[in-house]
Amino acid sequence: MHYSLDYNITSGTFAKICNTTRDTLRYYHKQGILVPIQNSVNGYYYYNLAQISSFFFIKKLREIGCSTKDIKTYLLAGEKTRFDSFLENQYQILLKEREAIENRMQLLTHTVRFFNYVRHADHKVPQLLTLSKEATVTLSPLDSTFLHSSQPILDNVIIHLERMNNTTAQPYPFGAVFDVETFLDSSPTPKYIFSFVYEDSAEYCQNLYKLPSTNLLTYVQRDNEASLEMHLESFKNYIKKENYIPLSDVFSLMIVNIIDPVENGKYLRFSFVCV
Repeated sequence: MHYSLDYNITSGTFAKICNTTRDTLRYYHKQGILVPIQNSVNGYYYYNLAQISSFFFIKKLREIGCSTKDIKTYLLAGEKTRFDSFLENQYQILLKEREAIENRMQLLTHTVRFFNYVRHADHKVPQLLTLSKEATVTLSPLDSTFLHSSQPILDNVIIHLERMNNTTAQPYPFGAVFDVETFLDSSPTPKYIFSFVYEDSAEYCQNLYKLPSTNLLTYVQRDNEASLEMHLESFKNYIKKENYIPLSDVFSLMIVNIIDPVENGKYLRFSFVCV
């Protein structure tokens, strides 16, 4: 078929043929990627038949994420920019965007799962919880001088978060690990700062520790119900009373109260031990 290059299609007709709007045509005109001819007599703009093909070519590039600037660069570059190279570059951009979306989806999945665990454990007494799969944490040892510091754990938290920021792992939530022997026999002694690590980011983390059991004894309290010391004391007494045998150290963290954020304390203390 021979396409006439006569500019005799009005903007309204052209927009209707291409199922678009005049605003879109004006935008493309302003960007210099689909330029009509202005009639010197009536001042109206007209397109030609071949530009219908140009419009759908531009639309296709826009659908795969090309900016009007990129499109203009290609259209004006001629043989200097091969179209297959142009598309390959766009393909690589889309791959990175897909990877970013997949990472956000994984983060959302992990976050929902964790908060469901917290809700399951939200009772007046400790609750048994069975994880859907083995859990892994990354540990940052506490500096031996932390007990003599004016900011006992803060400096160690900062170090831990800096470590996490240098990986693809998520720093939230994080908490403290208490030696189980001193926890049961005397006052709790913190050993590490920890964060959960998921399969997709485990290879980027150091000091990994896989929980020895998927069975956890958990305990949730609001921050206005007990101090950390009282919370851990109650947890210890329950473990002894019910004759549980801990298989791990005791993990404890504080998170924003996602269960009833208005009524009963802004934060939740969430502690657990493998049994």
